[in-house]
Amino acid sequence: MGEVYKNPYYEVTTHMRSASFLVFLTALSVSGPLSINFFLALLPAMADDFSTNAATIQLTVSVYLIGFAGAQLVIGPLSDKFGRKPVLVYCYALFSLASLVCVFSTSAELLIAARFIQSIGGCAGVLISRAIVRDVYSPKDMGKVMSYMITGFSMAPLIAPAIGGFLGVHFGWRSLFIVFTVLGGGLMLWTLLGFEETNTKRNPHAFNLKALFINYASLLLNKHFFGYFTVVSTSVAGVLTYTSASSFVLIEVLEVPAQYYGVLFSITAFGMFIGSIISAKLSGRYSSEIAAKNGVIFLFIGGLLMATLPLIGIVSITSIVGSMFIYAVGNGIVMPSAMSLAIMPFPKKTGAAAALIGFAQGALGALCGYIAGQLYNGTVIPMALTIGILAVIACLGLLFSQSIKPQTST
Repeated sequence: MGEVYKNPYYEVTTHMRSASFLVFLTALSVSGPLSINFFLALLPAMADDFSTNAATIQLTVSVYLIGFAGAQLVIGPLSDKFGRKPVLVYCYALFSLASLVCVFSTSAELLIAARFIQSIGGCAGVLISRAIVRDVYSPKDMGKVMSYMITGFSMAPLIAPAIGGFLGVHFGWRSLFIVFTVLGGGLMLWTLLGFEETNTKRNPHAFNLKALFINYASLLLNKHFFGYFTVVSTSVAGVLTYTSASSFVLIEVLEVPAQYYGVLFSITAFGMFIGSIISAKLSGRYSSEIAAKNGVIFLFIGGLLMATLPLIGIVSITSIVGSMFIYAVGNGIVMPSAMSLAIMPFPKKTGAAAALIGFAQGALGALCGYIAGQLYNGTVIPMALTIGILAVIACLGLLFSQSIKPQTST
């Protein structure tokens, strides 16, 4: 059991725990999500430019989310087999080239196709940054570093729409994809010239289809992994459900003027930001298990309020946004700690473990958002119950995972 958390590599790479290396990891983790939040406010202008409807142009977001989730199942094992550095370099080259195609797109269909390719490259930063943390840091430091990364991650929806809106108004929507082109190229060069390979335990069979299936199956059958996998997946799915459904709830049900919706939504992002700061403080003083417990408490309280208040007739901006703020704080706390606890016991499957979690987050979030949308009946109930149920499942996942000892796996 003692070797479960043995990670000798971090002992000889202490220079990688510098502030600049942390900035690098944060930049990797933020680059992909920025490609979603940056241009949401400009979708109508893009639709007008291509003389198409809103449903068609919204596919630039939908296909990105689909590609972002699915590609992780492939990119994670690739980084386990070939190393983090080459996969990052090629993926950011792909991201940059796809962004350039977006700049010169002459039709909505070409833009949508380019966005799908962009998502494949964009997901590598989020996924591999988590794997790098597992490669380099000790168990105690992992939760703290993940918290700093989540802090940067949670800042994206706070500032990206404002910056994207400014650039779009003054320079047109294509200017945003010029920014993505430069961002991808810059991160590719940073990785190529300033990043040392951290995967010293490469798995030559990681991308063999049979081995790939066995790896994913063995992870899901590992009780320790499955418990924290459930916590992280359902926690994020609750936030994504709110992201998908809140515009209808706030604007149509609660009659919030559309121009104020972004302000109310940013409160959720701010909750994640606060949670990530709390997580960093907890991880610095206590174990990741304690941080995860505290995060799930916030999740449960926020989810319980979200689900029960509408059932007893309390429906207001304060009740909905306030409940989601509490939930978001919990998500910010639990994400880094539960993620580090999930992947720590798997030195040769780190990429696969991070990929499986990333895929589940995106897929479950998309599914729950779709279900809440299909059940939308002009009330807050479908969204509220979905988030409440996810909070309960996260709580059960934590109880399950912390009732057993972690199992070593190679």
